[in-house]
Amino acid sequence: TQTAQASAPINEQQRVTLDYTGTGSFTLSLANGGQTYKTTGIEFGANAATVQYALNAVLGADSVAVTKDGNSYLVTFQGGNYAARDLANLTVASMVKQRQPFSIQLIRPLKRNGFKPP
Repeated sequence: TQTAQASAPINEQQRVTLDYTGTGSFTLSLANGGQTYKTTGIEFGANAATVQYALNAVLGADSVAVTKDGNSYLVTFQGGNYAARDLANLTVASMVKQRQPFSIQLIRPLKRNGFKPP
């Protein structure tokens, strides 16, 4: 007889990649539970700790962890009302101070609760 084992819940991860030249800032927003949570402006090129602080300031302490690789931020939803849940994608808005070519790569969920996209 075989028994099925429940897999451990997976915290959702979303990657935000900003391709920019020049100066400016961006905000991140998350719609959850009928509310939209929006960060204050984050300068282009900010370190992971700054993005993490901005998100946790609006979502609640220790709700996310953020790492950075180049111009990409990996946001892991880990605490509070966000752990092991299928969440809406973060949205990005930019405010460019110095006009130069700029693009934003939309966020693609990397892991969702029990689902890993191809």
